[in-house]
Amino acid sequence: MYLKMTLFTGVCLYATWQLHCYLTNKLQQRNDRFKGITPEYDPSDPETVAKMTDKERVYAEPGGPWELKDISGRKFTHKDLRGSYYMLYFGHTLCPDATPLTVHKMTKVVRQIKQSKENQYINCKAVFVTVKPEQDNQKNLREFKQMFDPAAKLIVLTANHNKAPNLVTMMRNFKVSVGLTPEEQEVAKAFFAQKQEKEKKWYHVFKRQKSLELSDQNESSRVIYLMSQDNQFLQFYDIGTDTNELANQITEEISYDIGIRHVGKGTRPAVR
Repeated sequence: MYLKMTLFTGVCLYATWQLHCYLTNKLQQRNDRFKGITPEYDPSDPETVAKMTDKERVYAEPGGPWELKDISGRKFTHKDLRGSYYMLYFGHTLCPDATPLTVHKMTKVVRQIKQSKENQYINCKAVFVTVKPEQDNQKNLREFKQMFDPAAKLIVLTANHNKAPNLVTMMRNFKVSVGLTPEEQEVAKAFFAQKQEKEKKWYHVFKRQKSLELSDQNESSRVIYLMSQDNQFLQFYDIGTDTNELANQITEEISYDIGIRHVGKGTRPAVR
């Protein structure tokens, strides 16, 4: 009798432990999916990012490791921003309105945060990445940087050319439109021509065919990205957001992120 009870209790405890492990694993997988992490893709690992398929890029969370260079030609990566929150925007200096206005807004937000009472805990930087390095040479980028508040210490980054693999990969990881190369345009045109031929064999008889227009130009982003101290995506904001509202939202988002990193752990955020 006692032996049966002992065996039954042992089986129940083992089953409960297995169920706990299963549910814990499922919860961890769910949390990882929210962060864009799957068994095949970890955004913090450069090797898995390089192997990522186009479908995984679409569904993965924006961000991941990246490597560009500053306006002095020195290598600059996400690791150089470790310990700092940062706003990120993709644009180009020849843009007549969106890029200068957005970058100006970012520098004003940095200044407002520095003047706020949260400044002792929050270290937020502004980062601008040109999507057209061939047009935006070092001279243009230096002049562009001088247009904004020096106290904001705007970080300006570039690449070797418009289709540099490191720039294209970064833009795709952040869901920014990348122009097609001539080879990619030819492949796309052939694909759509074949598809149209199959689906609309008599299309040319009844209606004039429309020509397929494919852009070879990188596009500016329509949002500002907010990244955490360890290069994890936190939030994005429409470039049309009011400056004061943007500063308040970013401050709240960073404060919340700092809170969840320290609440219940017996630690305090570092004071700048």
